[in-house]
Amino acid sequence: MHPLFRNSASCGGQLASTSGTLNSESIAPLETCVWTITSAPNTRVHLQLDSVNVRCNRAFVGEFTEEFGNSWGSEAYPEFAFCNWQITVDPGRRIYLDFSRVNVESTQLFGRFYDTVLVFDGPTCTSNIIGMFSGTTPMNFTSSVNQIAVMFFTDDSLQDFGFVASYNTTLAEDNAFVKENLSRFGTSKNAIFSQGFHRYLLQKERLLCQFPNFCILTALTQCGGEMTSNSGMITTAGIEPYQLCIWRVTVESDKRIILMIESVDLPTMTDWYRVFDGGDCLGKPIIYAKGITSEKPPSMKSTNNTVVFVTFGGKVKITYNSDCYGNFTGQPQGGFKSPLYSLNYPALSFCNWQVTANLNERLVIRFTQMDVENMGFNGHLSDYILLFDGPSCISPMIGKFTGNQSVTFLSSANHLSTMFISDASVERTGFVAEFFANSAGSTRIEMDIADSTQQTATNCSQIFMNQRNGIISSPNYPGSYPAYAFCNWKITVARDDRILLSLTSVQIESPGNGAQISDVLIVFDGPTCLAPTIAKISGNASQQITSSTNQLSAMFISDDSLEGRGFQATFSAVTCGGDFKGRTGTYSSAGILLNDLCIWRLTAAKHRRLLLRIQSVTLSTPATWYRIMDGDDCLSNVRHFVRGPSTETPGPIKSSRSQLVVITVGGILDFSYEAEYLQKHEVGVVMHSFVYMKNNTFKIFTITTPKQRVLWRFF
Repeated sequence: MHPLFRNSASCGGQLASTSGTLNSESIAPLETCVWTITSAPNTRVHLQLDSVNVRCNRAFVGEFTEEFGNSWGSEAYPEFAFCNWQITVDPGRRIYLDFSRVNVESTQLFGRFYDTVLVFDGPTCTSNIIGMFSGTTPMNFTSSVNQIAVMFFTDDSLQDFGFVASYNTTLAEDNAFVKENLSRFGTSKNAIFSQGFHRYLLQKERLLCQFPNFCILTALTQCGGEMTSNSGMITTAGIEPYQLCIWRVTVESDKRIILMIESVDLPTMTDWYRVFDGGDCLGKPIIYAKGITSEKPPSMKSTNNTVVFVTFGGKVKITYNSDCYGNFTGQPQGGFKSPLYSLNYPALSFCNWQVTANLNERLVIRFTQMDVENMGFNGHLSDYILLFDGPSCISPMIGKFTGNQSVTFLSSANHLSTMFISDASVERTGFVAEFFANSAGSTRIEMDIADSTQQTATNCSQIFMNQRNGIISSPNYPGSYPAYAFCNWKITVARDDRILLSLTSVQIESPGNGAQISDVLIVFDGPTCLAPTIAKISGNASQQITSSTNQLSAMFISDDSLEGRGFQATFSAVTCGGDFKGRTGTYSSAGILLNDLCIWRLTAAKHRRLLLRIQSVTLSTPATWYRIMDGDDCLSNVRHFVRGPSTETPGPIKSSRSQLVVITVGGILDFSYEAEYLQKHEVGVVMHSFVYMKNNTFKIFTITTPKQRVLWRFF
């Protein structure tokens, strides 16, 4: 053997010896190396890979089952791994992806996993994310299309053994595809589960359920069922021990469900119950308890018209009511009432009703019965009714009512809205309201308000549509805001953007001695006050808030005691990835949450290249990084990669084709790009894979450069 080729550490070369070794450990990062091994005539070359590290990108095409994952066997995966897989099956089929073995470091920093597996519902890492996980729990996912992508990245701290995943396919309309369990939950070898809306348990023998987190519909008839009435009661008393019971409650589509746990008796650690917000057990759990306990949680409200109630052992009694929401359109007359009337309304109620008459009609509303708690902490109003002269809580507020009043009002147009709010203290019987349409020429019916001290707040509601920057503030700012203020703001930006709300000045009355907040600014992560609450703000602390979507709303409420200067806040649209096309562009990840992964795909016109300039970099921890891919997805070649902590700004980066992908995790990256034609004396790259070319075929590439020579390099 020639000593030169006994152990080759160079980047590529011609090898003609009868045996030898190749080692790429000393090769510079991002270097492309090609070795050519030539043997004697009539002989074959046997190549054995003793160690493979990080080379984990791969694409699968077909309808077969194949296992993939980290290729380190019983050894831990390496630090700073960045792997991508793409699976494509025939159109009309879906992919079931099963992570059967998982052992990924689950240490977190500010909610961001150091080592992370992400699953995308589509062909690239710019598709929608349907899963992000670490830890040791097996997971599975089903795509909505015929392609799925997987990304795996690690840091330089702890390493585990990684994961192994396999996949197979099912027809898009097939709901009988069998899998072993729902994602995230443990399995029993004696049971299998079916996919689809209903999930059935098949058993060879009676199985004592030991897994508190799975969700199935069983063949047992002693418990569970469908309930469609607007109110009702569910109890597990009399059911045999250790049976899994599932009730689904569905009310009218425009209503929401108020749930009250009346009694709880979970005597052993294996007893539990759970309430899911939605039509199946994949919804958001809004109530959950596990033995040993008899504690009753506060009442809860669903976000849509369906909830699922699941019990396993113990005794639980639950009542529900949907008389908390309503949308009446075109009805000549009708009515609504507080939840559970004439029983006491539940604590922490938040109800809305909208009434719409025909055009050229007005609405008369009368509160014929009213018994609402009117005294809270230090004399503040605690439970109250708000009436709006318009279609929503953004409309001008007519008044704020409580106690035992008799109220009548005629709307100025064909819309009226009512809101009812209760606190966690004393409850009363509530109210009954009736309405009827009144022609526009009828005599106006004035309000009859028993408490003449009630004030109507300044109209301070605003809607911002497709505005990238703006300012909101409390009424009279920088002067003191009025008593009984009720203000709403709705902000909507471009579809792929998010909203950064910065409170630059805050002086809102905050109660002492652990009392409930009296004056408060509430920020909602969505277009209305029914969206999830991001923050409740009082006192003097400035802060920044980022939405998770392109819509954000805020509500400001004050009582009749102390008033402060209020607040002023600025909002701006921030972009977390997306597809961008054009000659130029400027983007920033500033304002994005630390635990967000953002992917920008930049595309120029054909025959153009992208010149990317990074203006500033702020990567504060090893959990923050950015990566630039030379192509249209995360399987493309890496052009540049930096992991924090770092503030170093690289030089310009030019693509070899017309697309670049920029990936950020945390940190702040400010960058811009411009598209330009390939200039003289520059190097172009023709990239082509011959994997799928049939035998005896060839390709011809033509490059025309007037008065220039072309140097071809094959690698």
